Amino acid sequence: MNINRNLLLILLTTILLVSCASVKNSSNKKNNVAEFSPPIDTIFFDFEPILPNLEYQIFRATKNGKSGWMNIYGEWIISPEYDTEFIRNWSEGVNICRKGGKYGAVNYKNEVVLPFWYSNPPSDCSGGLILVKDNLNKEAYFSKQGVKMTDFENRQPEFRNGFAIISTHAKEFARYPRLDLEDSNRTSQLYKSDFVVINTQFDTLLQFLNVPFLLEFGTLKNNRRTFFLYPYIGLHADLGISYGQYGYLDEMGEIAIEPRFRASDVFIPINGVTRNPDCPFSSNLSMVRQLEQYYYIDTLGNKVFELKTDRERIYDVSHFNDYGIGGYRTFGKNPNSSMIHLIDTTGAILHEASENDAPMSYVGGNIGNQPHNDLIPIYDKVNGFHRIYTPNFEPFAALSLQDSLKSIRYIYKGLIGANLHDQFVIIQHMKTKNSDYYYGNHQRLIDKNSQARSSWLPYNSILSNTYGNFSLLDSSNMTNCLYDFKKNELFKCDSCYFDYDNKMRFQGIYKVRLISGKWIYVNYQGKVLSKLFDTMEENIYDLSDQVKNYNVYYNSQIIAKEDEFIRFFNESIMYKRIIK
Repeated sequence: MNINRNLLLILLTTILLVSCASVKNSSNKKNNVAEFSPPIDTIFFDFEPILPNLEYQIFRATKNGKSGWMNIYGEWIISPEYDTEFIRNWSEGVNICRKGGKYGAVNYKNEVVLPFWYSNPPSDCSGGLILVKDNLNKEAYFSKQGVKMTDFENRQPEFRNGFAIISTHAKEFARYPRLDLEDSNRTSQLYKSDFVVINTQFDTLLQFLNVPFLLEFGTLKNNRRTFFLYPYIGLHADLGISYGQYGYLDEMGEIAIEPRFRASDVFIPINGVTRNPDCPFSSNLSMVRQLEQYYYIDTLGNKVFELKTDRERIYDVSHFNDYGIGGYRTFGKNPNSSMIHLIDTTGAILHEASENDAPMSYVGGNIGNQPHNDLIPIYDKVNGFHRIYTPNFEPFAALSLQDSLKSIRYIYKGLIGANLHDQFVIIQHMKTKNSDYYYGNHQRLIDKNSQARSSWLPYNSILSNTYGNFSLLDSSNMTNCLYDFKKNELFKCDSCYFDYDNKMRFQGIYKVRLISGKWIYVNYQGKVLSKLFDTMEENIYDLSDQVKNYNVYYNSQIIAKEDEFIRFFNESIMYKRIIK
């Protein structure tokens, strides 16, 4: 048996050295793991990566004691002139910075949005507005272009989803008994007040006088926006919303679906943490809950279908993705009895399985039941396949989990966030029964048909199916090299190693430890970025959406009239139950 095994290894090595094509055409069953790192001449790559848009990938770095932002090509996007001790993430293409001890803000073009005058740090940009506190702790709103929108006042309204509610002249007019197991005599105060609804341009959209209710608004999606109508209960707004009802406005702000759904089925305070009230449409359907019943409505408010099960409980019901695929879990009486179910917009079940047998997972760990807009992976342990579906749940690939003839197990990486295209290639990792650790593991690129696009490489090599890189250690002279897929040498160092656990490598930057113990940073083109800065934060931010939407303004509006909301409240169940 050992003689046969040695002959097989010799034969395989000979084939690799003589003909790259013979390796490329070998099947999944005929590939074995070499006991050594193969020479560079045996490496083949039949894959041309499609580089992502890298224009807006940046990281924070420090030079001469000051911080700025650099892209992965080594160009300073925001020059290093800001105080290192103050750190803020980007928000809507704006970064709050500190310079010389004073706070201000810059945009992605390094244009000053807020001058560096303020002793208090402004808020992050939200909805196109930045809340600024002056040295007297008075507040004013500025636009993300730096235009002053309001005067400095003691307090400014809080915007949510493009609207703010400003309530004044609140006065108690009744008390409502609360259901409280510890003290059944407790009551809540009911108030009447004046309030207005404004948008982020500070236009007054609605104005109410001496009414016993308030409003709240959700996100606009599929030409529908949730609105909550709830009694003004004094404990806090969350309790009021839990007694309220909700309906939907259209894009113009006219009432599309009357408020007839119970708000407490959407908005539930949990351990002092409150959820942002919303119930958005997706794929022109919205999930509605009534106690333990879940059903979906269309954009006219008609019931389309209800979720039903003969099991104990339905849980974790998701909204549909943009392609009309939704999901939920069910539980039985026994522990660990959860099942996952995927459905289409008619309610037809497309997939259901025990989560112990086939979780919706990228590499075997549970990721929940929410189908994404890129890949829908099912880790089918019963049948031994990692199944990948398109976002509309069409079969795309079925990758083997194990080669039982060789006691080899496979895992797959490089799936997260991948887009489906003709050159879809992922990283396959191999583990033998005697190699449970990094040494002995190997990896290669394969396509959706499990065809090899590269030779097997040691696990402790960089192998990027996105940026077209691989690294290889030459154990004879102890040099480590970074190559592109055309085998061009991009970077070389002696007695060094690549930190292949560092997540920056998924975004085109590699961390390398030199023999001196010093860490350096090299981009996927082989450029040593660390020569350009003293230190960096090992987080790369993709600002493409923020910059793309930098100048996009949507002026939220409401055409519905005050008397319509008053009528809905007076006709509601909450009015009859609470206000006698």
